[in-house]
Amino acid sequence: MSGYTYRKAGIGDLGFLIEAIVEADKSGTDKVSFCTLFDISEAKYKELLALMLEEDFEGCEYSIGSFLVCEHDGKPVATISGWIEQFDDNPASQTIRSNLINYYFPKESIEFARSNSKIIGDIRIERYPMSLQIFMVYTRKEHRGHKLGQILLQEHFDRAIIEYPQLLKAQLQVYGNNVPAIKLYERIGFKTVEVFEQKHEDILDYLPSNEILLMEYNFK
Repeated sequence: MSGYTYRKAGIGDLGFLIEAIVEADKSGTDKVSFCTLFDISEAKYKELLALMLEEDFEGCEYSIGSFLVCEHDGKPVATISGWIEQFDDNPASQTIRSNLINYYFPKESIEFARSNSKIIGDIRIERYPMSLQIFMVYTRKEHRGHKLGQILLQEHFDRAIIEYPQLLKAQLQVYGNNVPAIKLYERIGFKTVEVFEQKHEDILDYLPSNEILLMEYNFK
């Protein structure tokens, strides 16, 4: 597509990646789940995201190397994160993520999250080992409608299959209220395989939706 180029993310994209993670987490609402779950401000969360991303641990969503970026006129305008779960005997992404959070987040924030763990307990989803995990797709508003997310997803597919030809599936998790994202994934070939619902009366005080869909795309 004219004017658009695609590449792996680098340290110079850090600010854009933070913007993307936060806006994708909002899922069309004004809630950032990590801010509500850990009782921190959006500004503080962005600071912590920068620290975790700069560590660049492979095998989880908090790695600059897991992102592909679409660029227009020299500026990043769309991105998608993806990694191979537990590749080469790596720890589970949940373990890597938990270690980063426990290291960087304030102790009082971690305690706050633990005290409310029952609220989101029913929507914790295990990731399938040796699968391509898609974390998020984000496109700035002024560049939507050009299928940039779809192109970036296919780019992730192509790169993953070349490096890991034994891959069987890709997985992603999406909030049930994010209808545009769900339709995008369905057009590409993802199918909903399970819906996780939390019926706790306070769930919408913490998350954009009480439902998370687990969607899968089969390579073979």
